[in-house]
Amino acid sequence: MIILYLILLLVVWGYFNWRESVPGSASWWFDLLGHVQFGFVCFFVGLYLLRRFRPDIYKISPELFLAVFGILFAVFMQVLIWEGWERFIWDGLLQPYIFPWLAWAQKGDLDTTSDNWVTAIGSVVAMISRRAIIRRWEKKHPNEALKAYQKLLTDKARQLGEEAQKSDRQHKKEVRREFLQAFLGQRLHKTKLR
Repeated sequence: MIILYLILLLVVWGYFNWRESVPGSASWWFDLLGHVQFGFVCFFVGLYLLRRFRPDIYKISPELFLAVFGILFAVFMQVLIWEGWERFIWDGLLQPYIFPWLAWAQKGDLDTTSDNWVTAIGSVVAMISRRAIIRRWEKKHPNEALKAYQKLLTDKARQLGEEAQKSDRQHKKEVRREFLQAFLGQRLHKTKLR
């Protein structure tokens, strides 16, 4: 699904609409619309990747952490992939040397800054939408929501219990080591005095 989205993004915003645009023009606003939807989708992609590859973190994380993570993921992807590609790959290598008849990607600092802000706004809209969908589902299906919340609390309790056991074992090892060092150290000290 993510690959399909990226192909659609490249076709619509790349192949069909790649042209010089002046800030404030219709094509510039269309580019900003692309950044809004990129931020919206990247928010959910970030949460999906966190849930898929680090479910232990996803399950016990509070909503605020997930919201901030999704927004930062979207902005990071925007700056690293989209703007980085435009500035260094397209404008730095491809356009001047291979495709000089095609449009430049970067229109200056105003364009870059507005692209980054609009991407962040798109991810905030995604965060609000996600929370609204979850609340609506909880109101519509209170029993399932309660079961899901119960499972979440059980998972958190299990993880906290495992961490406590691990910490307890580590603490016991340290106490044993210190005791043996103190005991053997005093014993060695007494044998030296004799």
